[in-house]
Amino acid sequence: MALSMMLSFGASAEGQLAFDGTVAADEQVSVTAPIGGCAADLKLIAGQRVEAGEQIMTLIPEQVKATQSGTVRGVFAKAGDSVDVITNRYGAVMYLEPDYVYTLSASTENAYNLDENKFIHTGEIVYLTCTDNTYMKGTGLITSVSGSDYTVEVTEGTFGIGDTVNIFRLETRDSKSRIGRGTVARVNPVGYTGSGSIFNVLVEEGQHVEAGDVLFETLSGTFDGYYFTGNAVISDVSGIVESVNVQNGQSVSKGDSVLSVYPDGCMYIEFTVNEMDLYGIHEGDTVEIEFLWNEGEAQRVKGEVTFISLISSGSNAEYTARASFEADENIRLGMTAVVYTVSDEK
Repeated sequence: MALSMMLSFGASAEGQLAFDGTVAADEQVSVTAPIGGCAADLKLIAGQRVEAGEQIMTLIPEQVKATQSGTVRGVFAKAGDSVDVITNRYGAVMYLEPDYVYTLSASTENAYNLDENKFIHTGEIVYLTCTDNTYMKGTGLITSVSGSDYTVEVTEGTFGIGDTVNIFRLETRDSKSRIGRGTVARVNPVGYTGSGSIFNVLVEEGQHVEAGDVLFETLSGTFDGYYFTGNAVISDVSGIVESVNVQNGQSVSKGDSVLSVYPDGCMYIEFTVNEMDLYGIHEGDTVEIEFLWNEGEAQRVKGEVTFISLISSGSNAEYTARASFEADENIRLGMTAVVYTVSDEK
């Protein structure tokens, strides 16, 4: 084999051994997601190079939207905060005072004595008059019914908390259309919460919003130390991408492996040594490495034998060996190379 290699490469000195080798890597590291979300903007593929500090992808947050129009009250969170921590402390991330601020707890007990006035329907529009001041009028919407009791959301009109209000089915408000009586109370602010960590708060105290407006956004999991680091996934290692473990549109959790990378410095030459050549190569020996892709056009690089197996790898009494070397940007995994021993005279 040595004679064959010397004929092929013509650079071997007399007595110099040569071994066929391949570039391999002995380490893989994972780049993990620092927080969870939906993967987006991922463009890397296996075999590409990635640099430390390079953005790999972004994580799309979940949106929490207003379910009704109203005024924002009590914004308790900021970017990086844990939703659970804020909710446990304040009851919600924020609150919304609905535009309709009054509600009636009503009953058919004081309805005009007609059978039809005893049957109340959710979604009915009703007409209101204050019992103490018939000039105070309004309209409402029946939002729930339970037996003879029901609830009315006041959609128009101004009343005082605790006022007693007659409720009519007809806009004329004639007594025969009276379906009950209720007491005015304030509508409680609506609390909004979610899960994970706050990515962005999009409203501020006192702001008026419409149903469907985004109030805040969240990412799954918690930021380390609750320190906000954004929604970008950044590589903390330079090397060659071995595999891409997620795809765009996929849900990613905190700590999930996004990439597997062969880091810089982990490449070596793997080669085999026939038992007849063991006399001429040893662990710790300096060797020269020539890459076939650039044969005859570049200086050989220096390396060191780091391992020679004590167990043969097959029936031909061959032993697996490794040589370390310093790889540059031209070296790719799987490249073929020749490892040359260095004679004592060199």
